[in-house]
Amino acid sequence: GETLTLFVDTDEVIELPFGVTLDKNGHSADKVTVASRFTGEGTEASPYIINNVEMLVALRDAVNGGEAFEGEYFKLTSDIPLNGEWAPIGNGSRSSKSYTGNAFKGVFDGDNNTISGLTINSTTADDAAIGLFGVVDGGTVKNLKLTNVNINVSNSNLAGAAIGMMLNKATADNIPVSGAVVGHDGVGGIVGRLIIKGTIANCTNNASVTSNYGGIGGIVGQALGSNVNIVRIEGCTNTGSVNGNSYVGGITGTSQTLSIKSCENSGRVEAKSSYAGGILGCVITDHNTAIDECSNNGGGTVLVPNGYFYTGPFVIKSNVNFHLADNAFIKFSKSKEDYPLIWTNYEGQKRIRTVSPITIENACNVAITGKGVIDGSGDLWRGVKRVRI
Repeated sequence: GETLTLFVDTDEVIELPFGVTLDKNGHSADKVTVASRFTGEGTEASPYIINNVEMLVALRDAVNGGEAFEGEYFKLTSDIPLNGEWAPIGNGSRSSKSYTGNAFKGVFDGDNNTISGLTINSTTADDAAIGLFGVVDGGTVKNLKLTNVNINVSNSNLAGAAIGMMLNKATADNIPVSGAVVGHDGVGGIVGRLIIKGTIANCTNNASVTSNYGGIGGIVGQALGSNVNIVRIEGCTNTGSVNGNSYVGGITGTSQTLSIKSCENSGRVEAKSSYAGGILGCVITDHNTAIDECSNNGGGTVLVPNGYFYTGPFVIKSNVNFHLADNAFIKFSKSKEDYPLIWTNYEGQKRIRTVSPITIENACNVAITGKGVIDGSGDLWRGVKRVRI
């Protein structure tokens, strides 16, 4: 972090108000850490106090200078109006499933106070995280009201009023937002992107959320977990309008390995092209995990609930009923990399062909049931069939 070096010539011992002692030898260099700018000790019992815009800027500059404050606590003790363009706290940029640059790793408790007038109209890069906080890595932002938000960065891929990108067990809790958020992809009223495990809870978005592309949601634009790292959205409400080209949802636009509980949407959700839902726009899913678990436990039914699910190839195993709810829609990937070449049987002959969207092999007591729709994306291969490759 930042340091301040003081040099004195004196025969006396001098104690300064921010806890630095200068001795009588002169030219003694005592370092003042960034944390010394704040009242408090940075503990849960005695957090660093933020009570004006200068202190908020000091926190931002410290984080963006490399001080993550991991395990340290901040508390907002008064309302703060912001004026002019804001640079996010945590100036990191997305890099695949991680980030480069700096992130906030501490705990920021708004204590139900309000930050108003958050304005961001530009970004240093398309994948730079945009919001009051840019990147939050394992940290927490909670109990904070954001009003009169004006984020308008049409090329941003990570834009949210509170947090641009959160990851690694990060938490956003009890954050109401009003105003407007505009971006390109990964755009949300509260959070732009939530990846690699984390939780958004008890948040309310009243802001309009707009994207010129997709991956847009009233609460979070994209919520992407994995088989071992589930991302969670719990007790959240959206009332704001959500408008994009595709992958548009009242709660989240694009999701993978996601748990949603007790969430509501009453805002208007509109997709100019495709894939819109009151709660979820599109679910990127791996059905193999659920099928394997079902089969390994003696069989049963794997239920695909109502909604849109984007998936790659999967294998149905013995004693499994793969059941689609009435309004379930499964769309297979159009990426040829998802369908590798394998040895298989075709018309009684051994052939090298691509993996099928659904494979059932050496299995018994198998069923595919229900009134939902399975779209195999066969148009991807029609050109290949014509030229007999």
